[in-house]
Amino acid sequence: MRGGPLRYRVGTDYAQKLFSPYDGVGIAHYGTATIGDQTILGLVEEFVAKQLRPAARPSPQDLGSLIEEFFTQKIESASARADRQPRPGILGFLVAGYDAKGIGRVLEVLLPRSASRPAELDHGISTLKPGAIFRGQTRYIRRMLDGWDREIANEKLTRWLGLSEREVSSFQGYFEESASMRMQRIITLQDALDYASFVVRMAIDMDRFTDGVVNQQGAMPVCGGRVQALMVRRDVAQWVVQHTVKMMSGGIGEGV
Repeated sequence: MRGGPLRYRVGTDYAQKLFSPYDGVGIAHYGTATIGDQTILGLVEEFVAKQLRPAARPSPQDLGSLIEEFFTQKIESASARADRQPRPGILGFLVAGYDAKGIGRVLEVLLPRSASRPAELDHGISTLKPGAIFRGQTRYIRRMLDGWDREIANEKLTRWLGLSEREVSSFQGYFEESASMRMQRIITLQDALDYASFVVRMAIDMDRFTDGVVNQQGAMPVCGGRVQALMVRRDVAQWVVQHTVKMMSGGIGEGV
């Protein structure tokens, strides 16, 4: 919460953003926490209930198409009731699972789709080519890995110096070659879990201990709450840290 002329309030730090609807499948969401009056958790449960549980679990591509169809309809219905068109990309999903060849893949679904960008995106990350996708509050990890804040730099280069898109792109390439951090290759599940925990923990703590940048102070914290972790294998999705609900006393979780 923040006082003064501008007052921000964090609605909740307990939204569930990680789901395991089928064996060997994991879904994470980012962006808006609600569509109309419904939470994403409630909508995911409704989505799963409407699907016939398959004899063979769906591939990320099949599940991504079903998610796109279901949530697009929900967004359009809520927009019609509010008489307001949503901006593209307010809700995103990362779908992890295995295809028919036994290769683990991650597919991104971004809704509503825009005219210039498809709803379903394959970034080429798989068990054959491990990698990471950063979504949600990415400013801190991007600044650390890139060596600069891309969003702020782009604005200053174009507005203050009047550089063209081509000149900005050239500058970025030069800067990234000299300032970007070179990450070690992550090859084990424990390394992947530790890396994910580090990124999430850093976002939460930087939101807690900082207040924007010097010339743009008063940033609203957007990260917090308990961290959840799901390990997706070919035959099962196993909770490493599961979402739990506990009785609270004076703002402190009982038994925590």
